[in-house]
Amino acid sequence: MLRKTNIYLFTVAALALVILAGCTMNGGGVVSFQAVETGLGAGTPTDASIAISLNCNDNKNAWRSNINVVDNTNNAHINAHVKQWMPVSEFGAATTCAEAAAVAEAEGFSIAFGIMTSQGQENGQAVVAVSKPGVVPECGGLQYIQVQAIENTPDSLPGGLYFAAGCLDRGKINFN
Repeated sequence: MLRKTNIYLFTVAALALVILAGCTMNGGGVVSFQAVETGLGAGTPTDASIAISLNCNDNKNAWRSNINVVDNTNNAHINAHVKQWMPVSEFGAATTCAEAAAVAEAEGFSIAFGIMTSQGQENGQAVVAVSKPGVVPECGGLQYIQVQAIENTPDSLPGGLYFAAGCLDRGKINFN
C-alpha cells in the first residue's frame, strides 16, 4: 500500500511543485525508506539521513533551498541547492510566499527543489516531498518523505537515478 501511496503522492507533489515551492521548510532526521529504486534497479530498503532548508523571503517573494540526503546502503548521496533567490512566481499559481505557504498548509505537504552540481557544473536535480505528520496513513503519526533525483553523469547516484519513499522515524521537518 505504501508503494501506491508513494507514486500517488510524488505525482501530486511533482504537479504541485509549480504551486508550493515558495513556503518555508527546515529540519531533518532519519528516514526509514521502505521503497527504494535506483538507475541500476531495485534498491534496498534502509534508514537514511535527510536535511532540508527551504526559505522564502517575504520581501522578495523569492526562495532558495538546500537538500542533503545520505543513503549509504544504496550508495546515494544527494547535495542539491538553489543558491540564488528564485521568484515564487516562476513556478505558477502562487506569486507570494504567503500564498505558497497557504497552499502547503491546506494540502498537508510541501516540496523542496534543488540543483545538483559536479565540479562546479550543473549535473542534475532533486525534489523532496514532505507531508505533515499523520497525512499518509501508512506512516501513522510520522511524516512521509519522498525523494527523487536524477543526474546527467552518475557521480553520486547509482545509475544516475534515485527514488525513495518512507517515514521520518527520528527528527522533524517543519514547514508553513
